[in-house]
Amino acid sequence: MPWRSRLRLASFFGMTEGEAALIAAGVSLIVGVVTVATSVLVARIQARQAIELKREDLRTEYMAEAAIRRLLQHTRFRKRSFGAIKERIGDGFDDTELRKLLVRAGAVRLPDPRREGRELWGLVERNEDELN
Repeated sequence: MPWRSRLRLASFFGMTEGEAALIAAGVSLIVGVVTVATSVLVARIQARQAIELKREDLRTEYMAEAAIRRLLQHTRFRKRSFGAIKERIGDGFDDTELRKLLVRAGAVRLPDPRREGRELWGLVERNEDELN
């Protein structure tokens, strides 16, 4: 915009060109502050959601670990086959994840006394005699 038309616009509102420039700078500053504040707010909301999702994942793993421990503490069974454990825990974990949960629950892989190739698991404290 040529300087003469800017002068006419400023004088139309009854202000000098310097006053108009200060108002424009103030509006720009306010828009900038609002933009930054909105960006920070959105980032905080996304971070909270990510934390909640992680907390839910950890809660699921903890509950599965507790369920595995209870299965392996059953009075009638010192050992359980991997298939039986997997059947009772459900389809929420793949085999590798389930094995990691078994180890975190305090279980170890034990030899199959019948030599049928089954993968047996039991708690260390209940199967110490077989760990030699």
